[in-house]
Amino acid sequence: MPYATMTRVTVAANRDWMDYLLFWVQLASLVGTAAAALLAYLSIRQAGRQAREAQQALIRERQLDFEIDVLRDPRRRGRA
Repeated sequence: MPYATMTRVTVAANRDWMDYLLFWVQLASLVGTAAAALLAYLSIRQAGRQAREAQQALIRERQLDFEIDVLRDPRRRGRA
């Protein structure tokens, strides 16, 4: 004689409007989270691009300042 017998359990899945509402709210939050992640990625890329452009502009500005300083000071013309 077996120690445990398998019995069949019948489960009725009755869904009301609240179940469907929760499903759609979760789906909307998933879409919202994906959109937020995409916007964060794009803003990080844009910030990196702007930082790189600002760094290049600063380098150009310093080079121009140095060249103007060399041209203005006649004692330094032969050393540059």
